[in-house]
Amino acid sequence: MIRRDDLSGYDFAALGALLSPGSVAIVGASADPSRIGGRPIAAMLQAAHARILASVAANVARARVGGALVAGQLSGGTECLMGVSRDPVFGPVVVFVDILKDVAIRPCPVPKAEACEMILWIGGAQILRGARGRPPADLDALVAMLSRLSVFALAAGARLGAIDLNPVLALPDGACTPDAVIDIAPKVTA
Repeated sequence: MIRRDDLSGYDFAALGALLSPGSVAIVGASADPSRIGGRPIAAMLQAAHARILASVAANVARARVGGALVAGQLSGGTECLMGVSRDPVFGPVVVFVDILKDVAIRPCPVPKAEACEMILWIGGAQILRGARGRPPADLDALVAMLSRLSVFALAAGARLGAIDLNPVLALPDGACTPDAVIDIAPKVTA
């Protein structure tokens, strides 16, 4: 998150480099962005930010913009879902749901071997393995993500109500989520 008042001096060329790997080099303090192709993306990002602020100001009289979030867009991969819920008997449980809506649930924590079993048990496992000419997903990354989520959920304690990672993108070279919702109960004061 970049605070709005910080954007005037922000290095948009470096930001553009992070968003467009291969098209722009990361700009160092001694590099001239125009010599390495950084200016077009930097100008585009600055112009887009200015248009967004102008549109918000024109459409919502008292709008306060708290920041700007710029992120690269992902494409491809296979969508699935990971989450955590709190079971009254077992405590936090981790959930994995595939594209066919098959569900695997285990109490936290889930070691990598068990996370792998969860993922390969579901009906959509063949899709993740690369069925019908699709590139296979990086199962190691997906397994690690599910296991780490379960360890985090247990360590978070009783205030953690739920976590929803939806979607999780199982890519050929990793796994990530563009969206997460975490439900935390308010801290009780005595």
